[in-house]
This record gives sequence, structure tokens and C-alpha cells, in this order.
Amino acid sequence: MLLPLDANNAATTRERSGHPGPDTLGRAAIGATATVYLPDGRRLVSQVDGGNGHSGKRSAELHFGLGVTQVNQPLRVEIRWRDPGGQVTSETLSLAHGWHTVVLGRQMKGAE
Repeated sequence: MLLPLDANNAATTRERSGHPGPDTLGRAAIGATATVYLPDGRRLVSQVDGGNGHSGKRSAELHFGLGVTQVNQPLRVEIRWRDPGGQVTSETLSLAHGWHTVVLGRQMKGAE
């Protein structure tokens, strides 16, 4: 998950299948969490962590082992993060199996 480089132009969350491309500008969404809801009721939770991995850096990617699930069945994924103003924001996506690049938006003013 990424946060946009220019928070003023990031009103909505964008998702695309596949790895980030050269047109995907952003920075790691450190602290953001993703919860994947599996059909059998289990929840898988992971957090973007830029902490102390090999050579002092961890990948900002989240990987989930989905076990035995239908490949063609989209799964509910809830994402929570702090917007540039410090507000906790959440959004729920329906994602199919595979790699996804998510660039998080910001909470719209007046949306509360």
C-alpha cells in the first residue's frame, strides 16, 4: 500500500491489479493495516511496517496466504490508515486473488 506523494490531489483510493508501475508514484503507507475476510469466517491481518529488516529496511508489501479458497471469488479487504491530517480512515475493497497495488486516498472534507 502506498500513500500519494501529493496529498492534495489524492481524494480517492486507487487500486490496480499487478505490481506498481513507473506511473505509480507514492510512499510506503507505514502503519496502514489490511484485514482480509475469508469465506470460512477467519480474518487475516497485516500492517505495513518499515522497521528493522535485513539491511535496515523491510518491504512495504503485504502478503497473505489464503489457503484453500476459490480463485475466482473476490474477498473483502478492509484497509485502515491515517490520512495526512491524522484522521483514521478506512475503506473496504473487494479484491480477487493475485497482486494488487493500492494507493490510498484521503478523507474528503465534509464527508463526515
